[in-house]
Amino acid sequence: MGKIKTTIYAFTIIIFLLFLTSIKREKNIPIIGVDTDEDSVKIITFNLRYGKAKDGQNSWEYRRKSVFEFFKKAQPCIIGTQEGQKFQLEDIKKNVPNLDYVGIGRSINDENSEYSAIFYDKSVFRLYNSDTFWLSDTPEIPGTPSWDSYHPRVCTYGVFEKLNNRELLNRYIIYNCHLEYRSRYARQKSMEVINQHVEDNFPTYEVILLGDFNVEDADEPILNYINKTGWNDCYKMLNPDSNMGTYHNFTGDLNKFPNKTRIDYVLIKHINSLLPNSSYVDTTKYGTHLLSDHYPLVCKLSLELHNANNGHIDNDPDDDDDDDDDDDDDDVL
Repeated sequence: MGKIKTTIYAFTIIIFLLFLTSIKREKNIPIIGVDTDEDSVKIITFNLRYGKAKDGQNSWEYRRKSVFEFFKKAQPCIIGTQEGQKFQLEDIKKNVPNLDYVGIGRSINDENSEYSAIFYDKSVFRLYNSDTFWLSDTPEIPGTPSWDSYHPRVCTYGVFEKLNNRELLNRYIIYNCHLEYRSRYARQKSMEVINQHVEDNFPTYEVILLGDFNVEDADEPILNYINKTGWNDCYKMLNPDSNMGTYHNFTGDLNKFPNKTRIDYVLIKHINSLLPNSSYVDTTKYGTHLLSDHYPLVCKLSLELHNANNGHIDNDPDDDDDDDDDDDDDDVL
């Protein structure tokens, strides 16, 4: 009987250890999507359309489930959203597994304030640090509009690490903004603030800028300024002859807009190891309702191997992923 008890006890211990091992192994496996291409990242910009808008059958209460379905099928990725209000962002976070976001509302003490938020899949990306600044003469002061902006405008940025390819350059610096719609001057000044922030904080690193710029892909001063200051339009790099739009005003039919109005952009600066390999306007029907009055714009970027000492972000080979080390990482970036 002693041997039988010992055998049962040993067998129980083995089963328990196997159970613990399985839990640990499943810790970083995405619930939503399987990231089969480790050396790439998918970035999306998407104007959510603010949830308090009186859009009839296109109101948030009707289209929210279609938006959830889009977010689920888009993962794993990083999505910059514009116009989203707090209750919309929390609604998405609650209904899409593993999802979180960063950002601050553009107006202070306003529960209906709009965000330029950045969503990310926590099972694939780790947030290193983030912040929000205002597109104004005083970017550090919350709620401050400048120039002739109708509303305060914000830009949120985040630094993310992709967890499954730590042997490569795998920190992604993402900015997300929504520029003023009625003033060319305000758009230009806003981009100057963003450029200054990038140069002050990430002067040599590859930076991705997402946003609704409220300007068509045409010869307007801000687009000339963007080109002159080193930004590359990922969609145009891969589709130079396309005039595909993103804004459809809840019609779902871009052909109703003669200029194929593309006012949403994914830009990249200081291109070195991150190379766009695919970019498209996602006109897929998710669920029963249109997602928004904009279609999402998707860009996939490949990550090329590089030498460790070529001036890129340090990969922290000795970092044991202990949360206590995050403050040191924030100092680097």
